[in-house]
Amino acid sequence: MPQITLEYTRNLQKNIDTKAFFIRLHQTIQQVSDATIEGCKSRAYVLDEYCIGHGKENSAYAGLVIRLLAGREVAMKQAIGESALALLKQFFLAADPTLRVFLTVEIRDMDPHAYFRYVRE
Repeated sequence: MPQITLEYTRNLQKNIDTKAFFIRLHQTIQQVSDATIEGCKSRAYVLDEYCIGHGKENSAYAGLVIRLLAGREVAMKQAIGESALALLKQFFLAADPTLRVFLTVEIRDMDPHAYFRYVRE
């Protein structure tokens, strides 16, 4: 059931295969948590308008937010976060070696009483 949102600056888009990134992330999440690959839902947004620090052109960032139903152990969240950050490094640092790149991962809890879903089989 993880809901995953990736935002990254346009200057990181070179050679980025977001589908491959998400598939690897889904596999990783399944390995370190109780989530299934089929339950992972991911989306990406490329940012055209952004400012990092003083606005220097050689700066870039990618931010990943992973939302899980509340109740997961802290150790599981840490394992997901650390694994996700390693994947961000693997996929996004190679895009342009001249860029100063900021990468972040945030794990958020979702209230299970305020989350509703339907799956058509």
